[in-house]
Amino acid sequence: VRGLLRGRGGDERLLVDARGHAVGSDDVNERFKEMVGAEFSVKDLRTWHATVLAAAAFAREGRPPSKRGRKRVEVEVMREVSEHLGNTPAVARKSYVDPRVVRLYHEGVMIRARSGDRGTVERAVLRMLRR
Repeated sequence: VRGLLRGRGGDERLLVDARGHAVGSDDVNERFKEMVGAEFSVKDLRTWHATVLAAAAFAREGRPPSKRGRKRVEVEVMREVSEHLGNTPAVARKSYVDPRVVRLYHEGVMIRARSGDRGTVERAVLRMLRR
């Protein structure tokens, strides 16, 4: 977003069209669907981002031996993801983080790529979810 703002000369009105009219979420979703297909929306990007953040955070935290310890980690991961999204942990869990990531974590399945470039982490999450 910063790069986009710099490209616009620092203008804070990022979501405007060439004529200066405001661009709303419906406009963004419509254009996104034109680009990638009608079955997707911009929310899918947000969901994927939250899922990747959660998977990386679970891997970074590791898996405590106790159920109580795992629940504590789960709560912390959802708090971390929610801060990135600007939502509550409950909304992050219910609406954005793929529930398979949480289930797999409790089963002891996590990605190995805890950090690194985004593409490496995303591919690791895809492999994990396709199990």
